[in-house]
Amino acid sequence: MIKQKTALFTFVLSFLVACGSSDSQGIYGTNDDAKPKPKPEPSKPTRVSGYISKDKGMDSVSGSDINSIHVAGQTIVIAQPGITSGGFTSIRDNNGVIITSGTKYQSSKFGMRTKGLFNVFSQGYASNGIPDKGTATYQGDAIGLFDDKLTVKGKSQFVVDFRGKIVKGKLFDWDKKGVINVPVLAKIKGSSFSSFNTLGRFYGENAKEMSGVSYYTENGHKLNSAFGAIKK
Repeated sequence: MIKQKTALFTFVLSFLVACGSSDSQGIYGTNDDAKPKPKPEPSKPTRVSGYISKDKGMDSVSGSDINSIHVAGQTIVIAQPGITSGGFTSIRDNNGVIITSGTKYQSSKFGMRTKGLFNVFSQGYASNGIPDKGTATYQGDAIGLFDDKLTVKGKSQFVVDFRGKIVKGKLFDWDKKGVINVPVLAKIKGSSFSSFNTLGRFYGENAKEMSGVSYYTENGHKLNSAFGAIKK
């Protein structure tokens, strides 16, 4: 009787071991096929696009480096490694001072240049797709050259109607007295928006940022400006 029980126990134990060996590392081991596989990281954008402006002349620019602008056969550095700020940063080149938005804007850069081929600029990693319904509020900063001589900083504010494809907002609250406010009423097409005085784009994932350039005149004054804003 004892021998029969021993034989039965040996048979059951051998069966369990065999089953365990066929299931990766046994009933108490791990099954590699059952482990959740890590999701592949989304590819980082590499194409940069945007606009430059000098008075009424507005042009598009493109490249692969968000820290430089390529125009008329020249490469103009607008931001340098190691120089960072949440607000604006300033660097100097042969044509004067370049003032560029800081690290609070992760997918775009905008700013101004005191001399050279253009006064203001805006560029970034364009959104692959933007919402097709709903509205969103954006708030941010603006910078400009007033009457060709005065550097001014202010605020930007927009309401975007994605279904109606309308951008409505303003550049305002400048740090100098007498500077004209800039109204913006633009039509969205793809990831860009435009009006008689403004060119801009949506940048980053799900259009989390927007940025552009503008030229506006009022009562004998003119303002070349660039702006950026973040979705709230």
